[in-house]
Order: sequence, then C-alpha cells, then structure tokens
Amino acid sequence: MELRVGDLYMGPIGLLLYVIADEEPRSGAHEQFIKPLWKQSACSTIHCVAGDATGTILTAATTAALGLPMWLDRIVDYLAGGAFGLFIFQSLFMESMIGGSYWDSVKKSFIPEFISMNAMMAGIAPTMRLLITARNMRAMEPV
Repeated sequence: MELRVGDLYMGPIGLLLYVIADEEPRSGAHEQFIKPLWKQSACSTIHCVAGDATGTILTAATTAALGLPMWLDRIVDYLAGGAFGLFIFQSLFMESMIGGSYWDSVKKSFIPEFISMNAMMAGIAPTMRLLITARNMRAMEPV
C-alpha cells in the first residue's frame, strides 16, 4: 500500500476504513476486491460522505467569513454540499462505472446522493446544536 498526502487528512479511522475497503491490493483486481457487499457499502459511504462533507466544509467556511446567520448557513451548506456531492463526487467521478453520458450519471446518482446528503445532515444538525451552540456560541465564530 502506498500512502498518499490526501490519506493523511482522513484521520486514523477513515484511513483504516479506506485501506480495508477501498484500496485494491493490485492493479486490475478491483472487481474481485469489491465483490463482498460490505466493501461495496463501505466504498459507497466513503464516496458519498467525501463529496457531501467537502461541499459542506467549503460553504461553511464561506458563509462564516461572510457573517451569514446560522439558519442561512444551514440552507447553503445543505444545497451546496448536495450539489458538490452529486455533480462532482457521484456523477463525475463515477461516470465511467455507471456508463453513459455525464447527465445519465447525474440522473442515476440523484437518489443515492439525496439519501446520503440527508443522512449526513441528520447527523450534523443535532451534533452542531447540542455539542457546540448549546454550550458556547463563540465556537461558531471563525477564527
């Protein structure tokens, strides 16, 4: 296994999950390697969360820098995170696996991305509310 710079940002649990489930042992062995259903599920989860989280992090930084209110931040995070996940991580990166044109890939990826984004936001919203804003509102101010 070769360690790439991007792997260092995933955290130890994410890196372990990626290595176990997604890093194929040798070139050309992808189909056999991902045959177990748990690996397919883990790879899909990694892919979906990567797109949603990347979009959400980028927009959260932007809305915080602009000083937008929390309610607007949530809406922008949801829409931009979902769009980033759908149009880049799902449709663009998975286009060759899905087959057809890019727009065919967008259509086929919409429902999985919609479910992924809603699941991610269902976890983020209460976590932000309970662990951060309820204890210290200054935690929401950009540093």
